[in-house]
Amino acid sequence: MKTLRDHINLPYAPIFNVPYRIAYLVFTWLVTSLILNAYTQLLSPLVPASHLTRELSICGGQILFQSVVAILANKNKALAYLCNMMTISFVGALLLLPGLIFTHGTYSAEGHLAWFMIVVGMMFLAHIQRVKLLEMPWYMSLTWVLYRVMVLWIIL
Repeated sequence: MKTLRDHINLPYAPIFNVPYRIAYLVFTWLVTSLILNAYTQLLSPLVPASHLTRELSICGGQILFQSVVAILANKNKALAYLCNMMTISFVGALLLLPGLIFTHGTYSAEGHLAWFMIVVGMMFLAHIQRVKLLEMPWYMSLTWVLYRVMVLWIIL
């Protein structure tokens, strides 16, 4: 069975260690939720103002939802997939930081929403690439989007 390390041929790729992977998932979940909570304030009134509990629930729900899908798809790669998914979410959140730091009060909610959508598009492309590298089924990306659409429908 090939791992992500086999595909990218990097000597410093992380060794599969379950406690470290779970710690990584928790870390990225918390930081991503914090950043998203702050960023959603810039999207008001287009999107209802958020609170940390909502963002923690949304991000945590994504992990749980995709856990079920990943286990059904390939239980041996489920944790590796989840860590890749959260890496994408974490990088996406980091890409929102310039909007929080440098443009607060400068751009309209529409401008912040446009940047958010660009970041989401880049995340989707990265997700497709990671799913292919992990040799997981294509529908992993579909369910990743489906969860977000369902959450957006509930929020709006």
